[in-house]
Amino acid sequence: MWPRFDCYDDDKSGSIDKQELGQLLEQMGQHKSEDEVDRLFKLMDADQSDSVEFEEFAVVIMANRKSKRNVDPFKLADRMWKLFDRDGGGTIECDELSETLRNLGQNWNTEDIDNFFRDIDKDGSGSIEKDEFTDFIIENLGARKGGHH
Repeated sequence: MWPRFDCYDDDKSGSIDKQELGQLLEQMGQHKSEDEVDRLFKLMDADQSDSVEFEEFAVVIMANRKSKRNVDPFKLADRMWKLFDRDGGGTIECDELSETLRNLGQNWNTEDIDNFFRDIDKDGSGSIEKDEFTDFIIENLGARKGGHH
């Protein structure tokens, strides 16, 4: 994935802009509309730097493929946590979950978001702690809990 990404990084800065992302996705066989590229760019640009670094790109591509091969589920969960914990507060509130899902292009209604939130918020505290989020991601990747090094 890196060599392909690097080809579109014209200035070799280690990141690509929105137009380069669109070209890269086309090359990967991902035909996206301008709106879809825009949404993906916003999602991938986790640090809101107006550019997408390779790690940001890889997290989303791997998550989209739902690939279980060669992916450390704990690293993936950690990267995804940073996308959802938008304010860096150490927990994910329902509004952060809702906003991130919207940015992902998921048009869920309030009831669906509330149910999803409750599924992850195992202790019922009203916010999602990192261990709850990590457990949820790992369970959904089909990894065994005992598999962490």
